[in-house]
Amino acid sequence: MNTYKVAIVEDEQNYSDALKENLKKYSNENHVEFYIDEYSDGYNLIDNYQCQYNILFLDIDLKQLNGIATAEKIREMDSKVLIMFVTNLINFAVKGYEVDAQSFLIKPVTYFKFSRELKRALKKIDQQNNHHVIINTESGIKKIDSFQIHFIESVKHELIISTFEKDYSLWGTLKEWEEKLSGQNFFRCNNSYIINLEHVKGVDGDYVIVDKTRLKISRARKKKFMDVLTEYFKGGI
Repeated sequence: MNTYKVAIVEDEQNYSDALKENLKKYSNENHVEFYIDEYSDGYNLIDNYQCQYNILFLDIDLKQLNGIATAEKIREMDSKVLIMFVTNLINFAVKGYEVDAQSFLIKPVTYFKFSRELKRALKKIDQQNNHHVIINTESGIKKIDSFQIHFIESVKHELIISTFEKDYSLWGTLKEWEEKLSGQNFFRCNNSYIINLEHVKGVDGDYVIVDKTRLKISRARKKKFMDVLTEYFKGGI
């Protein structure tokens, strides 16, 4: 049975209890186990944070330190944890993307919506745990989770690996990295880029938006790319 460590940061007990009930129901239906910690404000979470969680359920409208500010502090320590905002303040959605939020759950949270978003989150966590790559950096060898890669850019014979934390430069070819990342939801959208479908925010004409970056989709690859992306968004990959 897979187990996951979860924190609920909520200053209204009834909403916290509702999230726990949803987690319990999901656990029983899907044979997974959740270890749950509760915090009534962002400061308590930050003071006790040791990168120990897989998922944070963060209320945005916290009285002591709002959820966006809390998430910004957490991201300084942990780029890997999935953040799921629970809120009735949907106008904060843009800010949520700045801290790489997984999703927004609107209060009152229905179990249908909760279970669908949680399934997506757990799938991502399992991918994090199952896939990593080794790269040679100027400071030495580094292991990174492949889901953290936003895209890989080829500039002559140099590769730039763009991740949530930083960019890494190394020598190699995109063909080598296509083979290395095969089966991990990456797609080569033109001769210069391999992108991680997980971080695609949308498509604008001939450009794909990966996190906050617009990358060109080649005409020859666009139909295949749109087919693959559509299947991925539907959960077909």
